[in-house]
Amino acid sequence: MIELSQLLACTHDALIATDKDLVITFWNDTAEALFGWPEKAALGRSLEEIIKIAVTGPGSETDPKWGEYRKHLVEQGSYNRNAAFHSKDGRLIHANVRAKAIRDENNEFKGAAFSFLDTANNKKTDQSVQTCVDCYRALFDMVYEGFCVLEIMSDEQGKPFDIRILGANPAFNKLTGKIVGDLMKDFLESPLDYYIGIYNRLDLKNGPAHFEYKSRSQDRYFDVFVYVIDNTKKIILGVLFQDVTECRQNEKLLGQYRERLAAAMDAAHMAYWDWDPVSDRTILSDTASGLLGLRPGETLDCSNEGSKLVHPDDVEHYRSIVLKAVDTGGNWHCEYRIIKPRNGEIAWLEERASTKKDPETGMTYQSGIMWDITDRKKDEIALLQAKEQCELDRKNLEAIMEVIPSGILLIDANERKVCYMNRRAIELYGCDFTDRVLKDHVKLLRLKKLDGTNYPVEELPVYQSLVYGREIRNREMTINRVDGTTIPIMASSAPLFDSEGKITTAIIIFDDISEHKRTESALQESENKYHSLFSSMDEGLCIMEPVYDEFKKPIDFRLIDANSAFEKLTGMKNPVGCMIRSLFPEVEDHWLIAMDVVAHGGKPLQCVKEAKRLGRWFSLSAFSVQTNGLDALAVLFYDVTRERVERDEMAKLLKVQDEVFANVSHELKTPLSVIFSTIQLLELYTQRGALDANRYSVYKSIKTIKQNCYRFTKLINNIVDLSKIDSGFFKLNLSNENIVDIIKNIVQSIAEYISGKGLSVVFDTEVEEKLIACDPAKIERVILNLISNAIKFSNPLGTISVMISDHGDQVEIAVRDTGIGIEEKYLDAIFERFNQVDKTLTRNAEGSGIGLSIVKSIVDLHNGSVSVESKVGRGSTFRVYLPVRTVGQPKEQKQKIPSLNRVDMINIEFSDIYYL
Repeated sequence: MIELSQLLACTHDALIATDKDLVITFWNDTAEALFGWPEKAALGRSLEEIIKIAVTGPGSETDPKWGEYRKHLVEQGSYNRNAAFHSKDGRLIHANVRAKAIRDENNEFKGAAFSFLDTANNKKTDQSVQTCVDCYRALFDMVYEGFCVLEIMSDEQGKPFDIRILGANPAFNKLTGKIVGDLMKDFLESPLDYYIGIYNRLDLKNGPAHFEYKSRSQDRYFDVFVYVIDNTKKIILGVLFQDVTECRQNEKLLGQYRERLAAAMDAAHMAYWDWDPVSDRTILSDTASGLLGLRPGETLDCSNEGSKLVHPDDVEHYRSIVLKAVDTGGNWHCEYRIIKPRNGEIAWLEERASTKKDPETGMTYQSGIMWDITDRKKDEIALLQAKEQCELDRKNLEAIMEVIPSGILLIDANERKVCYMNRRAIELYGCDFTDRVLKDHVKLLRLKKLDGTNYPVEELPVYQSLVYGREIRNREMTINRVDGTTIPIMASSAPLFDSEGKITTAIIIFDDISEHKRTESALQESENKYHSLFSSMDEGLCIMEPVYDEFKKPIDFRLIDANSAFEKLTGMKNPVGCMIRSLFPEVEDHWLIAMDVVAHGGKPLQCVKEAKRLGRWFSLSAFSVQTNGLDALAVLFYDVTRERVERDEMAKLLKVQDEVFANVSHELKTPLSVIFSTIQLLELYTQRGALDANRYSVYKSIKTIKQNCYRFTKLINNIVDLSKIDSGFFKLNLSNENIVDIIKNIVQSIAEYISGKGLSVVFDTEVEEKLIACDPAKIERVILNLISNAIKFSNPLGTISVMISDHGDQVEIAVRDTGIGIEEKYLDAIFERFNQVDKTLTRNAEGSGIGLSIVKSIVDLHNGSVSVESKVGRGSTFRVYLPVRTVGQPKEQKQKIPSLNRVDMINIEFSDIYYL
């Protein structure tokens, strides 16, 4: 293609190629010279914009415009005529224009090729023609497809009797063995009439004929295109063909591979299914039936039964993939979960399927394979979780190492190089030693002991860890920084091992102890000064050293010093030399180990311990100290016996208080049951007409008693729930529910309950379905309480609106009324216990001030939030926000204990509204 482009660029014809809209795609140098437009300016612009057809000159008045040229090319395929044009600078050009349509294999018009020959210079025209001929001849010889020009030879009566080769490229000679001048009748394996019939169906408008030809003698297949070159005097045909033998052989092999694949699928436990569009049922192989938990030979109704097997969380995803493949006629590949109908077991399946259309019937068929990937999915989930945890641990470790106040170095054990330094290490050294050899690192630092003598290399902590795998702690030395200053440091080192126990890395941790040394010196100087303070402290203070067994395990601590307050608190005389177990005989081994860690430089330890022998409680603060160069432990004692006793007594009082509330609530429910029984009996008598003429008054009284019973029940429930909330026993029974259905059912029940009362309830939602984890009974209680409050403070003919909005990660439930509203100063305290905004005796309804507190507690337990907006005289809006999340459901749900029905819940919640 590059050689052809170069040849066309240097011809003396102005050669131009366009797309189907006559937008220029090729512009050679001759076109640039003739019309005055550079190639970059011409490409991408239309012929009508670049080459203006002249309105003067011979024949110009009758020349068609470019739109008519295009129409002629689409219909006729080519044209040849003289015309006049204007160049870019306005110069008039007379040229011979030849054009030919460019079509694809489906005979679709895709563009055109134009040749403009300046008729003012015939010599140049002849040279251009010759150059074009040479260019096309070179291109003719270079193509890989076989190409030949054939003449159909006819007798005197015009009946064809043979076909002669007029021209052929090398590829044709190689593929057929035929050369120019040979006859084709003996070579053709079908009767000559067959090929004459192909010719008779050819014309310029319909494009070339396309068919496949098999040469039995050569055992080869050819893909053939035939088109008419000239049919005026002689029948001249152009033939382009390509050897497709290998493609046909591959198709045959593919059939064999399919048979082998079917056998391999059975051996590999792959399942096969096939959908019959006539019956709309899926035929399953025995392996497929086993994977889906069905009986062998059982089929599936695609529209119902198949969807029921797919896990609810995967149904929409699976359907979208399948429907897309059906619409486009393509394949699909997906992974999804199923629930086996027999045992409810959840399994992961991987499925590959294809959609094919029968050309005869026009019906679409689907078939596919599936296999169980449950174990792989479990492994993937576990691996992903492990990777995420490792990545989190790595980031946390890097963050910790960067902010830790100690310098940290990592030494590669193989290359003996510094592979990592944290920010603090670089600050202490004054430069970055990363990627330097350890030997150079030590040499530059010039490590010395605190007394000024050189520190032997073999005694360095890093050497001990790298060579001997030892863990070295708290070695003091000095280093020379890059700026020439010397600072004392305390270094510790430890080796890191691989799975085979080989040392891979040594970690060095060191701190600048300049300030520590100054402080240590000051403390040494003031030791005598503060010794009197040690003796005069009111808190007990003692110094202890650990006592080890033969395995270096701490078994006790020996007192080596104690102040007078310690002797007074513990009652021990001359405690020096005594063991800690004598004061705390019940001390556990892990407590001794923890104290030993503190004694050897660990973090201070604080706790409260009981000395049963003394009958007292002590608050202990233990920290590490140095005594005569040895690690020891200092313990500060506080007598907290009184505080401990008071706390225990307070806990007992609170427990007794909760029990009293619970017992009182339980006892109050007993008479309620009797009242309800009496009411039911009186109602029965009233309905049967068994009472006298005052039965209406009796019935009204019964209704009042019943309403107060409901109110009493509401109060008791609220008090009990407050006690449960305070003690942490108020639990949620979470399940994945459609929150829209829950709220909608509540509103419908309320609408029926208050119908005819002068109020209206409106429900509106942005979504029809939103699955979240919630406790339906508790959410119902929240919404009923908010609607109850809205009814209480709504005026006659008012409207209560309940709206649901989807915010992505949250669902908003808004309860709005058109009532009296709430003053702004009360909004902050409205959710506090026993808080009531309207405390007058003329309010429309009664209340305890507990309801909104319980609403907030229930919403908080759902990890949600509740807020209120209100303006006096315009109404109030309560908004509940619940997070969008789901919880795992057990395979077999436990039978729930029946609770109050919704009517009773409404009666209880609305019991303090008197005018309903």
